Amino acid sequence: MATARLGVLLVSLFSGLALFLSAVGLYGVLAYSVNQRSRELGIRITLGARPSDIFRLVILQGLGLVCAGLIVGIAVALIFSQFAKSVLFGVPATDPVSLGIATLVLGLTGNLASLIPSLRAARFNPAGLLRE
Repeated sequence: MATARLGVLLVSLFSGLALFLSAVGLYGVLAYSVNQRSRELGIRITLGARPSDIFRLVILQGLGLVCAGLIVGIAVALIFSQFAKSVLFGVPATDPVSLGIATLVLGLTGNLASLIPSLRAARFNPAGLLRE
């Protein structure tokens, strides 16, 4: 029984670490993108875009990345599920509940990771950005 518990513990730790690294990576990509587009966002604000419009723009960019990653991830998971059949006990390799929960958790994590850069972009000071 101890071997099975150790296996579950290791898989849980590594999957939690992978989830954390994917959230940090998405945050980094979006923060970099917002930083690179700060002049553009400042011009948009100057021309009359509301902070909610800027927030929506950046959040949709993050959601696009998350959706693309989830679609590719599900496709790869379904393709390689045949290799995982031997280590799964009592669960089919293409279990829709497991895939749905994984998609939900990864989607929520991606949304939370894109929230911080979106809020930062919505609070830009256009005068300071355009002076730079």
